[in-house]
Amino acid sequence: MESKEFIQLQMTGVRKQVEGILNGITDEQFNWTPPGTTNSISSTYIHMLASEDRAIQVTLQGKQRIWDVEGWAEKIGLQETPGVANAWEPAKGKNLTLASLLDYERVTRTATEGYLAQLTSQELDRKITVNGRERLVADVISGTALHIMLHAGEIAAIKGMQGIKGLSV
Repeated sequence: MESKEFIQLQMTGVRKQVEGILNGITDEQFNWTPPGTTNSISSTYIHMLASEDRAIQVTLQGKQRIWDVEGWAEKIGLQETPGVANAWEPAKGKNLTLASLLDYERVTRTATEGYLAQLTSQELDRKITVNGRERLVADVISGTALHIMLHAGEIAAIKGMQGIKGLSV
């Protein structure tokens, strides 16, 4: 199997996990704030999506985020844009709709899949600077997939805290 195919397979797999976890969730469950310092599912999900958008569009391709280009702050109903420094704060305590975030996810996924479809060995080996450190493009893609999976587990656990099944696949 070629590296590109393996990466595409991994991203497809993590997306299926997220879809399974979000399957059947209501907006009330989506926005429920757990006790303590744990974030809501909606805050976690928007952070996950915005992070992928930033990693693939900005870090790897030098483009603007889809979030900014397509006006997702207004479409979703957030005045601030989730980012690195304020990754969680803009969505905390907000009642977001799962449907609007799924729309953002579809657009982000399509853009990510387009980028992954054109990957070459040279692109995967390209060195970039991320947070002052030299990294390979392959490392950033791998980290993005792991980040999605980490938060998928977190979302499943938050569902469990509400007494609903965490994973539906």
